[in-house]
Amino acid sequence: HLLAAELAAAKVPVILSPVRSKPYDPSNRRARDDAAAILVKAGVKLALATADTHNARHLRWDAGFAVVHGLDWSQALAAITCNVADIFDLSQGTRPATGTVVAGGPADLVVFDGDPLTLAGHVVLVATGGVVELAPRQR
Repeated sequence: HLLAAELAAAKVPVILSPVRSKPYDPSNRRARDDAAAILVKAGVKLALATADTHNARHLRWDAGFAVVHGLDWSQALAAITCNVADIFDLSQGTRPATGTVVAGGPADLVVFDGDPLTLAGHVVLVATGGVVELAPRQR
């Protein structure tokens, strides 16, 4: 966030991981809860990442945390879907990029009964690889 304007001017995308350590940790003294909002407002393409794979299930909540701290909801959703695909150039020729949903395009979907970026949203349907599962359970 300290170089947001410079990153935007240079068109450098940022993959931001949440700060999950103690605020008094000297390595985090410049960390800010609104860093995602600052970067996007400056024009930086942003993706959110988890710090570790065993907490990947928290990614949607990290995006929700960014919303609470000023990031637009649609930008937060893009930061965990299509922006990731765009940053890593996951488009497949003329087909839409991974992380997007378009008519006729391939898609793996997770459907929630509420806001997916909050604790209140629960998974009600998962469609992946052509298989649809209603009321999926964590395995």
